[in-house]
Amino acid sequence: MLVDQFDRLSRYSLDPDNQKMYAARKEQWEQQLSDSQEYRPIIRDDSKTIEVRPDTKVDVKKINTYQEDIYVSDNVDIKPRTLHEIYTNTVKALKKWDISKDRMPEIRILSKDELKAYGKYDAVNNVVYYIPEIANKDIVGQKGVTEYHEMWHMKQAEKFRSKGWNITKENYSEYIRELNKECKKTIDALGINEYNVGKISDYAKKMYFANRYDEVEAEYMTLIKRKG
Repeated sequence: MLVDQFDRLSRYSLDPDNQKMYAARKEQWEQQLSDSQEYRPIIRDDSKTIEVRPDTKVDVKKINTYQEDIYVSDNVDIKPRTLHEIYTNTVKALKKWDISKDRMPEIRILSKDELKAYGKYDAVNNVVYYIPEIANKDIVGQKGVTEYHEMWHMKQAEKFRSKGWNITKENYSEYIRELNKECKKTIDALGINEYNVGKISDYAKKMYFANRYDEVEAEYMTLIKRKG
C-alpha cells in the first residue's frame, strides 16, 4: 500500500528533505483514502450520566454503530469521519503499545468545556476521554498524538495491573506516586533531564518540573519513540 510505503520512506530516509517530502505524500494519500471512505453513521442509543469531575456530570449516549463501548456527550456534534479517526487511532495505539484489543477502554467524547483537556485516561475505570478537536491537526499539531499519549497511560496502568495492582479510587494517589517513581527511573536511564526535556515538548518540560514523570514518559513515547 502506498501509504505504508511513504510512511517507511519518511521514517528511514537519511535525507531530511526527503523525509518531509515522503511524509507529505503519505498525508496526501491518507487524505484521499479518507475522503473516499464511507464512515459509520452517528446513531445515538442508550444514555447515561457520567461524572467527569466531582462538580461536573455529563449526559452521554452510546453510539450503536460501533461494537465497542463508545459514548458521546449530548453537547457534542461529532462528524462520522472524526469519530472514525479517533477510534482508529486508539486501536492503532493499542497495537503499537502491545495492549490486547480485548482490553479496549470505553471511549467517551466530550466537549472541550466539559473535559478541559485534549484527552484523559481514567485508570480506575479503564475509560479514555477525548474531545473531537484532537482530529484537527491544526489544533494538536499532528493527528494521533492524543490517542497515543493516552494509550501509553493505559500501558502504564496495565503494567501495574500485571503486578497485582487493583487500581481503585481509594488507592489512586498511591498508584500515581509509585508510577512516578518507576517513570523517573525510566527517563533517567534514557538520559532525559532538566536541560534537555524541552526537546521532547513544552508540555514534557512543564510536567518534568511538576514531578509528573508519568507524563514525561508518555510524551517521550508518543513524540519520539513512536516514530522510531
